[in-house]
Amino acid sequence: MSKPEPLILPEKVTIIWLIKHVPARLWAASIGIIIASFIAGIQSSQLTTVQEIFKLKPVVNNHASLPVEKITLSERRDALVRYLEDTETKARKFTTIKKRLGEWYTQNNINLLIDKNSSVLRRANMKGGDNGVGLK
Repeated sequence: MSKPEPLILPEKVTIIWLIKHVPARLWAASIGIIIASFIAGIQSSQLTTVQEIFKLKPVVNNHASLPVEKITLSERRDALVRYLEDTETKARKFTTIKKRLGEWYTQNNINLLIDKNSSVLRRANMKGGDNGVGLK
């Protein structure tokens, strides 16, 4: 087995040279580290300590985190209306899903009963008796 020739560095390292000479495992590891760092940065920005250090403003989609005295009556009313609308929408979706599941369950039970009764009838006809079904 011959030794690999030593790598001679060019005067300028270009992206094309890197693509040709850097192994794929190293590229994959580098991309993985970059993605992990990005995700860690996003997650850490949600910590209150980090928000205080960098003076970040948390994203607030309603006024629940504000002191009560800073919220006007109309803002309270609007927040309550949004909450009730969301709750009503979720309740409607739940009722629809429950209804569909009930229909599916009922239909499958009917199919099971039909299959069960038809197999009992077949057995009764093969034996020549009524087999508790009442049919000959």
